[in-house]
Amino acid sequence: IPMYSSMKVITTCCTTAIISAASASGLPCWNESGPLRFTRNASSLEEVQLHLSRCDSHFKPPLSARIHIPTYAAKIRHKAMTVEAWEGAELIGLIAAYIDDTKRACYLTSISVLLDWNGRGVATALLAELMTCAVQANVESVTLEVSKENPAALSLYRKFGFEHVGERGDVAVLKRPVAGLANVPGRSNR
Repeated sequence: IPMYSSMKVITTCCTTAIISAASASGLPCWNESGPLRFTRNASSLEEVQLHLSRCDSHFKPPLSARIHIPTYAAKIRHKAMTVEAWEGAELIGLIAAYIDDTKRACYLTSISVLLDWNGRGVATALLAELMTCAVQANVESVTLEVSKENPAALSLYRKFGFEHVGERGDVAVLKRPVAGLANVPGRSNR
């Protein structure tokens, strides 16, 4: 996972806000008691660390095999913008990205959803909201790295128009221009 220490979070789109599941993705994200709650930059360091630890073995390869989770969680909380999905007080989904407003670039560093919530539109809603934030931040493109051994993630990113631009070992580098986001799945025209 690249360390973008020079990147800083911009504030134009990254204030704490509650986003309804329907507006975030255009898809219903429901639990037994109703829609999930989506927020920006609302999770604490402890919540991020617990969430990443709970998702650790579902990363391919496991996150803890590549980084020290407490250090990474601190970096995310202090340097990245986040979009979170909540069921009550439980953080069930998280996307984190570094946005460099001087280079007009966004690097998606992590997307994770608790196993019980896989396949229910949570990752789609999180990614759609990140792309909305990228538009608001006036960045030119979003870049990410993903294991070539993770077909579900690759499929999600392809659905959002990300294209393969390189490789680093077992990792594919994908990129998506921000222009033309009206055609992104799950993005409502607000």
